[in-house]
Amino acid sequence: MAKQWEDVTARLCRDFAPGGGAEVEAVLEHIAHQRRVLDSATVRDYLPVLVERAVRRLLDPNEAARG
Repeated sequence: MAKQWEDVTARLCRDFAPGGGAEVEAVLEHIAHQRRVLDSATVRDYLPVLVERAVRRLLDPNEAARG
């Protein structure tokens, strides 16, 4: 599970904060928030995927249009 979180974090930072700095902090805040929102016993195994999708929708307006 730790490796999944590393991969999700790396992908989201690469895609939405390529310049680093404050953008990375914003992505990490979105990840942390979505983890809290989505964390429950029933979805814990799918949490990395759900968080990645939720953060992508928040950070990429085109992603929301695609569903």
